[in-house]
Amino acid sequence: MSKKAWFVVYGLLFIVSIVLCIRLIHEPDLWWQLRTGEVILEKGQVPKTDVFSFAYQGMPWVNVKWGFEVIQASTVKFFGPEFLFLPQVLVNVLIILLLLLITKESRFKPSRFAKSIALILILIGMSYRMNGRPELISHLFTTIYIYIFYQIVNGKTKGALALIPLQLLWANLHEGFGVGIVMMAILAASFWLNYALLKIKTRQAIQTPIQITGISILAYLSVAIHPSGSTMLSYPYNIFTQLSENKFTHEILGFTSAEYWQVPSFINLVFLFLAGLYLWQTSKEKGKFNLGKLLKTVPLFYVLLFVAFFYLSLKAYRNVPFFLIISFPLVAAQFGLLTKKIKDKTAWFISVAIIILFYLSIVTNAFYNAFLPTETYGIAISPSKNNIGAAGFISQNNLAGPAFTDYLGSSFLLWKLQPDFKTFVDLRDLDVFEAEDMEIAMSACTNPDRQLQNGQNIWDVISNVYDFNYVCILNHPTFINLHRKLHKGNKFLLVYADELSSVYVKNNKKNQEVISKYRSGDVGTPFKPTPIINPSKAAATISSLFWPLHSYHNDSESAFLNKRAAYLNYIGEDSMK
Repeated sequence: MSKKAWFVVYGLLFIVSIVLCIRLIHEPDLWWQLRTGEVILEKGQVPKTDVFSFAYQGMPWVNVKWGFEVIQASTVKFFGPEFLFLPQVLVNVLIILLLLLITKESRFKPSRFAKSIALILILIGMSYRMNGRPELISHLFTTIYIYIFYQIVNGKTKGALALIPLQLLWANLHEGFGVGIVMMAILAASFWLNYALLKIKTRQAIQTPIQITGISILAYLSVAIHPSGSTMLSYPYNIFTQLSENKFTHEILGFTSAEYWQVPSFINLVFLFLAGLYLWQTSKEKGKFNLGKLLKTVPLFYVLLFVAFFYLSLKAYRNVPFFLIISFPLVAAQFGLLTKKIKDKTAWFISVAIIILFYLSIVTNAFYNAFLPTETYGIAISPSKNNIGAAGFISQNNLAGPAFTDYLGSSFLLWKLQPDFKTFVDLRDLDVFEAEDMEIAMSACTNPDRQLQNGQNIWDVISNVYDFNYVCILNHPTFINLHRKLHKGNKFLLVYADELSSVYVKNNKKNQEVISKYRSGDVGTPFKPTPIINPSKAAATISSLFWPLHSYHNDSESAFLNKRAAYLNYIGEDSMK
């Protein structure tokens, strides 16, 4: 097949990478990040102390990713909240383009068929992180750095200067900027190792190691050009220590945890096997490993990055995409060896068929149902993942005062109920809150009757200290103990519930109007169906453009009644009052 014919294949891959971003928004982190970006645009400066929680109001807050939060807020300002996925679309397209350019710069030279298959696998492997979060910046910059590194190894050393402004940008967009610092250190170390192995050490031979080292140092120092200043120089170390303390999200769990072993983790192992197989075949000489032969095809910096990033991928589930990006050229090269007997025309048809099937599986939700059940195709704010109904109820009834909200649900409320709503704790985690206070908040949600040394239970202690006026928590099995405690007690009364979340108000004079309205007579448990947010015309048009048969799901009356029955059983109430 001609080169133009293969452009069709790559074009289809670009389309698939876009369609993978068209999902119902459910990622809770996006909402507090969006709210932060809005505050920055409103105030014209990055807040250096906490402005979102009543418990930590005024305490120091080092907000690394403020730049991306401004991008998020600007996107919503012009297009609406449903379009928070747009930065992810741009990054997906750029990563695919850069990976194709990297294979040109490398010495592996995989076939077009091999590259297309490897790209499909990397899209599948990275799809679980394609949710518009700021980490997409670290995925993109990692790919850019590899491309620049290959150019440097190929003698285009002028491009190395770009690492300085790139590192500065990275440090103002995402806390993963430490990855770039490590990558530059590995690159510099590889040049010094190469120099040490040279038999003839000329002035010209040492120029490149010195140049790369100098640029790496300047790039590292550039991260201090940040609203938090020189604090950023030690921030990568702080992030590393946080990982050992942060036990509040599954995404940072490592390979020793059962939660780590999901589809992307197994694709990670497939990439390791294929890339390792290629490295072995490349280095093999008379049945034995030969480092010299390996380095003639695979640059030393790349071998070192390969090892370092596989270790990184084992440390946390969310790190898997980094290794997939790093190992892509080797995986493509190995696919090239495995498929070299397939004729070009046949390979083209196979590629097109696989991509079309993958595309159809995404837009019909078959792919999500099988591998990512939390995702759904279509541009909209997911009513089943964001506590839209609870936020509306709180707003309509003017509930005010300190509120206890769970760790996950607080984020959407922070954005939707702005500017007065304050959190107890939220998803900013250890960037703001002490690990001890995070643990207390989580314990109050999951085990409210836990006895403290003074004989009191943890819920009564924090409820008395902060004098919560209302409680809004998700209807999740993790929080079942708190639900039942509140529901069976008389200090807080349930005034709203849907499939996703519940609202309890304190039984006091301040809330008597709400209580009498929703708890008087035979009203019973005030359970309502989750409200539906109709997407904008633009959102619906785009969703239908990529899949004309697309429609937004609405629960039937019978489904609602089933969910109501399940909820009543969930909180320990067997029937309506």
